[in-house]
Amino acid sequence: MAGRMCSGAVAFGCAMAVVACGGGDSSSPTSPSSTAAITITITDAGVSPSQVSITLGSAVQFVNNSSVTREMRSGPHPVHTDCPPINNIGLLAPGQTGQTGPLTLEGVCSFHDNITNAAAAWVGVILVGTSDSTAAAPAY
Repeated sequence: MAGRMCSGAVAFGCAMAVVACGGGDSSSPTSPSSTAAITITITDAGVSPSQVSITLGSAVQFVNNSSVTREMRSGPHPVHTDCPPINNIGLLAPGQTGQTGPLTLEGVCSFHDNITNAAAAWVGVILVGTSDSTAAAPAY
């Protein structure tokens, strides 16, 4: 009996997986993940792009394509308090990728490479739920 219950549970789980995946129809479009739809690339020359816009609740991915370790932090330097979800990225060795936490409050979130003491080439902004680059930082 226990074997039958287990088999039934496995069959039910498989059936649910097929239903959740759209019945296995490979022509169905899939939605991209909203957790990190925007990517900022870090190179030896700086960050690109240096300004991005996201919707409330989204996250931003950072890819370190530079030859040295970088430490992405929220502004302002050196206190890093404006947008704490950016501080989730931390240290990124060459080739590593990191992601902010969800940015849930509207405003302008500045970021920088803390290792370069916020040198201009490695500074940028994330416009969260706004297109106004002069908006205030959110009050986390």
